[in-house]
Amino acid sequence: MEAQSNSANPNPATDNPPADAPLGDVGLIATVGGTPAPIIHTISQLKPERVAFICSADTRPLCDDIAEKCALDVTKVTLLILTNPELLGTCYEEIRGFFREIVPQWNIPVENIHIDYTGGTKTMSAAVVLAAAERFSNFSYVGGDARSKEGVGVVLDGKEKRHIQSNPWDKLAVREMERAGTLWNNQQYAACAKLMEEITRRVPIDFRKPYKTMQIVAEGLAARRAFNLHPLAKDRMHRACDNLKECNDSTKPLMEFCQCARERFLAFGRCRDNKASIADYQMVLSELLDNALLTARTQRYEDACARLYRFMELQAQVWLWEKTDGAFHLGKLLEGKPLPDELLSMPSVRYLEAGQSPMFSLEAGYRALSHLGHEKVQRIVSDFRQNTIWSNATAMRNGSVLAHGLDAVTGKRFTQYLEAVQYYLGADTSKPSLEPPMWNPNWFISNK
Repeated sequence: MEAQSNSANPNPATDNPPADAPLGDVGLIATVGGTPAPIIHTISQLKPERVAFICSADTRPLCDDIAEKCALDVTKVTLLILTNPELLGTCYEEIRGFFREIVPQWNIPVENIHIDYTGGTKTMSAAVVLAAAERFSNFSYVGGDARSKEGVGVVLDGKEKRHIQSNPWDKLAVREMERAGTLWNNQQYAACAKLMEEITRRVPIDFRKPYKTMQIVAEGLAARRAFNLHPLAKDRMHRACDNLKECNDSTKPLMEFCQCARERFLAFGRCRDNKASIADYQMVLSELLDNALLTARTQRYEDACARLYRFMELQAQVWLWEKTDGAFHLGKLLEGKPLPDELLSMPSVRYLEAGQSPMFSLEAGYRALSHLGHEKVQRIVSDFRQNTIWSNATAMRNGSVLAHGLDAVTGKRFTQYLEAVQYYLGADTSKPSLEPPMWNPNWFISNK
């Protein structure tokens, strides 16, 4: 048998406890005390492929006896001899490092590894439970009704009873859930989704639905922030809506959000493919503005400014699409569509080479609309000069790091940009029109 000791910190595991007799190879990690009978009983029930004994120097010889009586393959038995079985901190550190080392070597799924904390000192049992709670899900303790010393001593040989228990963190995951809520409320949705995936694996199967659902919603919100609206965000919101039907009543506001978000993301796909209605374009514009406002909350003002710039540009493109009965899509004249005569006088159109189709960016799009007689835009274009709210806003954007310069976009400057958007385009920039609900611990109360 090989003795090992390693105090390095392991990574937390994320797997759910199976039944007592899981499919595939089984591993057993057991603390060893003064009597071998409880461990022999556990081994006889589990028939593990790999075994690890955690012992003291005094109980080290018992490990050989147990292996012999259970006919274990000694090449598949590993030992951890604790430095001091009475010091909780030392035991905990050594056991955590031991777990980190042996689990990859065993090549056994973490959900098939069992922890038996019957033997050893009370400190050893406490340390192994503390360390294993971060990684494993299957715990057991061997007791029995028939004991020596008039019922208060050790369990009599042959009267052992194995009590199978789940890791309490599997149901509670208190610390992890608090972290997930913090990540959610701070719009760290990708990290929240990853944590929820880990938590879900540790929760018993019958209680997983709300945890898995919040993982899906968080994935959708992360895709939303990244503008992967169609198909990824749309798919996640669709799945979330189905799952939320089976969750409790506290999730109703979240379901309403997911339903609205899904409609927006579907509209995004139709607008992209030029199969949209004006209502679709309005939803996409709202989504773009919301994304800018939500991004600004994380103090990523440069990114928020880029989103706001695109909102202004897309608004011009939508108005141009309306004004020309669909001749332009996203600022570009579609093949086979006639160019309105009013635009022929524009320099950007006059000097096109033969066969080229005009495509209008931000200010060019507004100028084109002005030529077409769009009254609201004509007022905007009249302000295309120095020292106006419009020109200051666009100049700030063009001089920023993500545009053409190296200037920083501060919160104050972003607010000035919002004022220009509200003043010229009439958009409500006070708050997002579709905002995710704040994290609610009641979401995870099962209906079962």
